[in-house]
Amino acid sequence: MESSVGNMDIVRTIIILFCFSFVRALSSSIGSEFETLHSCSKFHFEEKVLEKLVRLEHKMQVLEEKMDVREKLNTAKLDEIGNIMDAREKLNTAKLDEISNIKKQTETFVQSVQDAQIRDQTRFNKSYQEIVEHFKTQVDNETEIWRPNDCCAVISVFENGSVY
Repeated sequence: MESSVGNMDIVRTIIILFCFSFVRALSSSIGSEFETLHSCSKFHFEEKVLEKLVRLEHKMQVLEEKMDVREKLNTAKLDEIGNIMDAREKLNTAKLDEISNIKKQTETFVQSVQDAQIRDQTRFNKSYQEIVEHFKTQVDNETEIWRPNDCCAVISVFENGSVY
């Protein structure tokens, strides 16, 4: 902000010096020609140039004030945008944390379901092995009780679908 004000002062000073040198050069050349005709015209011209210079300086001040107002407005807008961006960043961070938390919970749940499935599968396999062993033992015991002819009779019953 200070650099723009400094730049405006430099521009204003250059314009004023240019106008004064222009007025002086013009009044010297014009004043000598018309001095014989009108002695007050030189002062009248300088007065008009000075009036114009004052108006120009006033316009420069008005423009400078407008620029200051716009600069303040832009600064306020930039601050507002920065605040909005900070709020969005905080919101995004919170959402990412929430998603991370949900992901961890899901992973924990999946792991617990897998562990339960492995336990159930192990229990099922163990139970199945026990049933198979029990069945083998029962078959071995019943085979000793039955005679070979009895086995053939039982098989023929199943094949024919009828009892003796």
